[in-house]
Amino acid sequence: MKRFLLLLTIASVFVGCGGTNDEKAAASLARRVLGGKAGRITFVQTADTLDVFELQQVGTRVVIRGNNANSMAMGLGWYLRYICHKDLSWYACYGWPKLDHLPVVPKEVRIEARVDERFFLNYCTYGYTMPYWHWDDWEHFIDWMALQGVTMPLAITGQEAVWERVWKKYGMTEEEIRSYFTGPAHLPWHRMNNIDAWQGPLPQNWLDGQVELQQKIVARERELGMRPVLPAFSGHVPARLKELYPDAPVSPVSPWCGFSKPYNCWYLDPSSELFSQIQKDFIEEQTRLFGTDHIYGVDPFNEVDAPSWEPDFLASQSAHLYQSLAAADPDAVWLQMAWFIINKPEEWTAERTKAFLTGVPQGKMILLDYACEALEGWKVHPSFYGQPYITCFLGNFGGNTILAGDYRRLDDRLEDVLRNGSTLFGLGATLEGFGLNQHLYEFTLDKAWSLPFDLDGWVDRLAWRMTGNNSEKSRVAVRSLVYDLMPKSMIPDGFEYGGTIPLYHPSLGRWRWTTNVAPQHDTQGAMAVWKALLDVVGRGDSYNNIVVFTGLQALGFLFEDLRDAYAADVAARDLEGMQDKSARLLDLLREMEELAACSPELRLDRFVGDARAWGRTPEESTYYEWNARSIVTVWGETWQLNDYATRAWSGLLGDFFLNRWRIFFEEVQAQVAAGKTFEQTQAVDARIFDFERRWVLPQEAPVSCAVAADPWETAARLYLKYEKM
Repeated sequence: MKRFLLLLTIASVFVGCGGTNDEKAAASLARRVLGGKAGRITFVQTADTLDVFELQQVGTRVVIRGNNANSMAMGLGWYLRYICHKDLSWYACYGWPKLDHLPVVPKEVRIEARVDERFFLNYCTYGYTMPYWHWDDWEHFIDWMALQGVTMPLAITGQEAVWERVWKKYGMTEEEIRSYFTGPAHLPWHRMNNIDAWQGPLPQNWLDGQVELQQKIVARERELGMRPVLPAFSGHVPARLKELYPDAPVSPVSPWCGFSKPYNCWYLDPSSELFSQIQKDFIEEQTRLFGTDHIYGVDPFNEVDAPSWEPDFLASQSAHLYQSLAAADPDAVWLQMAWFIINKPEEWTAERTKAFLTGVPQGKMILLDYACEALEGWKVHPSFYGQPYITCFLGNFGGNTILAGDYRRLDDRLEDVLRNGSTLFGLGATLEGFGLNQHLYEFTLDKAWSLPFDLDGWVDRLAWRMTGNNSEKSRVAVRSLVYDLMPKSMIPDGFEYGGTIPLYHPSLGRWRWTTNVAPQHDTQGAMAVWKALLDVVGRGDSYNNIVVFTGLQALGFLFEDLRDAYAADVAARDLEGMQDKSARLLDLLREMEELAACSPELRLDRFVGDARAWGRTPEESTYYEWNARSIVTVWGETWQLNDYATRAWSGLLGDFFLNRWRIFFEEVQAQVAAGKTFEQTQAVDARIFDFERRWVLPQEAPVSCAVAADPWETAARLYLKYEKM
């Protein structure tokens, strides 16, 4: 105790003269999160050589110690979650929880990190969740990451402005460059060498505004002890470059997801001198604008074919690419997604994968083992042939709004790699969108630390945070949610993605691959969990949201049951039964719209409003809205990605989804009334596609969301209406 009081005295001296930079950063974070109450927290930087934080109560003050700003931020997050029992949302629209007082730390806490790095984000998150974020959103989210101990965030905002400067050096005009880029929400797939030009050209004000935003992002992340992962040149070039440099080894990339030739990408061979020069120009310009932490995301063959599958060729490609990177930055480390081994396992055999990975010097490439819940790449390709890797939980595709995930399997797999992964470098999360399952990602990041409790203890503490209620009833309800409902809502291959039937292209069964929902959903089980949560009568945004989210899932399952009954009536040519059930199904969509409107994060008007705010003219605002509507509905050029990023949002449920089902029911009932056997012909789908194409145009369908009501009262009313169905 005397030692600690001495340290506290030293800390007070530091505070009086300004403290260390890390202590200042942690204190600034506390002020943003706690306001005036932050004055009762003292931060002390220690000389520990590993990531560690400690908490102790000294008189009326809470003292948080850590070896750097990031560890102290994690200590503050721990205090808020496990001593104050507050849930911390990653969305700025909720703000930070209000505390009447700062609870006493009951006993000293010391927790050490089990891994060096904690990674967060996915290229796709920048399209499905973050494309229109403003600084307020980013500031809150960066603070959230710090409170979770994230050390390596993906930071790819603003790179188009870098490329604009680079491509000008190679003879392209501003108009050619801006037309090469996609619309904002589709930029992740442009950056990953999948599509060019779709919904372009990108407005100049977007390019300029993203530079300013990225400068704020990386400055704050570095202040909080993070090392932002910036992009580097992977070989993706404009088609125009082949015309300007006809002798350059530029070739077309294999088409991606049904996009036609004008939108296909081009690839420059890394062995060329031109490649090295472009890499140098890009790194220099990016460093001038955003600085560097020497970690670069590079993914040359994401969801596209390599020009050759010969192992020697693949080794040569990675070797030359790394050499260009090292020439531009001698301290460069290449961060590579290992999604390619999941996406194209037949092509990426052990021989080819080993050749590609070992073409880079050991330790100069870090793999993101991308979706441990489905495939443990470190086992398929043993410890990635000596390269360090970060085991990641993906868990959400496209920002789908479904409560799905298996905590037990995730716990087992993370514990296994922590104990047995020979070149393990860290843990992380690679979610495509924010969806509804924030706590699964918190659990993943918590596993990076030496927790003083097991999974059951973690879930019981989650129940307190989630409901604001420390009761056995609360714990039982949340255990049922995470141990029963969520695993049963998963796709059999282990991925936590999909949605419920009302959100997908109307049909009497499964339509296409995007209609990929849990085949054996449990409607009664979902209703039982919903009732258990409603019976808790909790408080706070987290509780309100969980009764809304669970209700939407239960009603979505109920919709599928009723749709299946409708299909039986179609088979029996029972037109009266079909008319009755179709009316009930449309009413159910209207009520799901009401329920979704109770949650700020489940509103289309928020997403669209953020998009429109980037416009400097009415025409630009309309352009951004068109892009926003597209990404969460039709996605792209063809039906292949329709509904991939589907959301149970107010503004979609009562309009977009409802009208698609209305059109479908009209077509089905017209065929049956004419004495025909229903067939989902191209003509039926064409009418739905025509509606979709018109809907994504803002002037055709102004955003209309249900009025937000009391979440618990709305959920309770709908539960009582449907409990016996």
